[in-house]
Amino acid sequence: MAVEDADVVVGEDGSITVARAESASGLRARAGLFSIVPSPPDLIVLKKLGVSNSRVVLSGAITERSTLLEIVQFIATTGWVGELIVIEGETRRSIWFESGMVILAISNSPHERLGEVLYRHGALSRAQFEQAMALLGPTRRIGDVVVQQGWIKPNDLFAMLQKQVREIVFNALAAAGGMYFFARGIDVASAPVRVMLSCSGLLMEAVQRIDEWAYFREKIPDATVVAEAVVGKNADGDTSAEKVLTALDGRKNLDEISRVTGLGEFEATKALFALLQSGAARVRKATSPREQLEDQLDGFNQVLLDIHRTVDSAGVGDGARATLAMFLQGGGAFDVLFANAGPRDDGSFDRSALVGNLQRMHTDDPARVVQQALHDYVAFALFAAGSVLRREDHQVLAKRVQDQLAAIRVSRG
Repeated sequence: MAVEDADVVVGEDGSITVARAESASGLRARAGLFSIVPSPPDLIVLKKLGVSNSRVVLSGAITERSTLLEIVQFIATTGWVGELIVIEGETRRSIWFESGMVILAISNSPHERLGEVLYRHGALSRAQFEQAMALLGPTRRIGDVVVQQGWIKPNDLFAMLQKQVREIVFNALAAAGGMYFFARGIDVASAPVRVMLSCSGLLMEAVQRIDEWAYFREKIPDATVVAEAVVGKNADGDTSAEKVLTALDGRKNLDEISRVTGLGEFEATKALFALLQSGAARVRKATSPREQLEDQLDGFNQVLLDIHRTVDSAGVGDGARATLAMFLQGGGAFDVLFANAGPRDDGSFDRSALVGNLQRMHTDDPARVVQQALHDYVAFALFAAGSVLRREDHQVLAKRVQDQLAAIRVSRG
């Protein structure tokens, strides 16, 4: 190995030299006095002095997925109190143990932070998540914010904290590479919260998950998979599978389904796999952004067709069309979108013309433009229909249109 491949060089006289500028940058963030922790000949472990009374009693390389399962089993059996640190690439996870229980787990992975866990399990909307993040402060954590805002009850927050800890532990135990360190002597009383999960239960579930993930991945390679329900099939009494089956619309991917059902990725994957096995669902090719936009336009066209068929059937179509024509005569922000796109005699618009107009608008969010413009147009079309239909007929039509518009919004996730 060449010197340029090293971060530090240990000389024969015991001196230590930083070999690369980028290595020095990383070490400057840890400036201080350190003692050498006993470790294998090919591993140097340093512990900062004066930080805590903890001492590293186990350390080593993670060479396969079973490595940490065996380490945690040993920690649980001995009843040790301490902290297991798992370093996998840039991700650092810390698991606190006390007498055979996991009392806390911390991760620097953004995906495993509490706010993201709350969002992925459907406990927070994206708007609430972003608002909560904006309200954070030096002493104000996201758990405090969501409870104070009334979005989550304290007991539900504790359940979500347990989900977060379980997720961090399972991801740590699934590591197939990296390093681990176990330090005894930490002050467990300083833990900000104690979730108290049984090590033996977590280990049993972790083993099951690791085995099942490999099995599931044969049909469900990742969370971007999109599936649709098969007509005439059911979930055979499986509650989780029933939730997933209800959410399958051929547009949402597994990540979105796990959020709207509140199941989380593993449980949603397991439920979808069961549905695929029983023939109640099938995987479909994920739609491109253009295909999603075209589906959205088709949805609005179906609403407009319904409105026009209703007024035509009642013999008042001409009157409704005369009122609706006013929407496109007043000018406004959507002139470019509707230019040369219609409406046709049946009330629908030319989808290709609308897509072409959107491209000329150079918008960053074409779906939002379509949603706003056509929603306003449909609302005016419903108003035009109301001006000529009998009251009871208009009420039936309005309820039908409301349901159709809700379906279009849901299909966007």
